[in-house]
Amino acid sequence: MAHFNAPSVDAGMSQEEFVEVVGKLIKQVQFLFDRNIDTKNTREIGGWLVSLTGLVSNDRDVGMSTDDEGIDPIRFFAGDNWNVTKSGKMTATGATIQSRKDSYPRVEMSSKDDLIGAYQTPYDSIVIVPTYGGGPPTLYMVKNNAVIMQLTHILGAPTLMTSATIDLAITGGGNLDLSATTGNVRVTNWGKFQNRNSGQTLQQALDSKASNSPINGTVYVSSTPGGPANTAITFTGGIRTG
Repeated sequence: MAHFNAPSVDAGMSQEEFVEVVGKLIKQVQFLFDRNIDTKNTREIGGWLVSLTGLVSNDRDVGMSTDDEGIDPIRFFAGDNWNVTKSGKMTATGATIQSRKDSYPRVEMSSKDDLIGAYQTPYDSIVIVPTYGGGPPTLYMVKNNAVIMQLTHILGAPTLMTSATIDLAITGGGNLDLSATTGNVRVTNWGKFQNRNSGQTLQQALDSKASNSPINGTVYVSSTPGGPANTAITFTGGIRTG
C-alpha cells in the first residue's frame, strides 16, 4: 500500500454500493492505524519530508539520513556548518562549546570572539586568540579584567612578557637551565642579576670585590714565553684597567 487512496462516493450509487465503499474505507483506516503508517505511505509530517532513507525539513537545510552511500555518509546535518557522519565524526563550524552555561568556572571555545579560554570568573581567565595582524596566536592571562601576562610574537621572536610592575616567576624543582644554542643568554646589565636572599646584585658584588682589593699600580710581564718583561699591565682596586 504505497498511498492512501480514499474510495470515492457517487451520488447515484445504490445503498449496497455505498455500504461497500464505507467497508473498504474502514479497512484502509484500520490498516493504517494498526502500526502500518511508515515511509511507504507517509510523505510529510509537520513540515518534514519523509523518504525511505531520510527525514528532511521542507527547505532541506536540516535533517537526518540512513543512506549508506559513500565511505562515511552523513547521518545528521544542519546546513553546511554542522554534520555528524555514520562513524560519529562531527564537523561544527561557527559553534560555541562550553563546559557550563551562565556559570563559572568553565572552559569555552567561542565562535563569537574566535578564542579558546578557561575562565575562573568572568574577569579571571587564560585565553588564546588569533593575532589578526599576522603571526602566531597570542595567549593572555587575565586577572581582574586586565591582562597581566602574554605569550606572543614581537619583532620576529617568541616573547613571554608581563604588564608593568607585575613579577614573573620561573621555578625549577631541580635544576633550571638557560641555554642559547647559537647565541648568548643576555641580560640588560649585571645590576639586573640579584641575590634574592641578600638583595645584592652581581654588579654590587663585583664593585665590592674591586674596592676591597689593595692591588693598585702597574707591573710588567712578558708578552711571549721566556721573553723580556716589557708589557705593562695596570690594576686599580684589584681589577685590570690597562
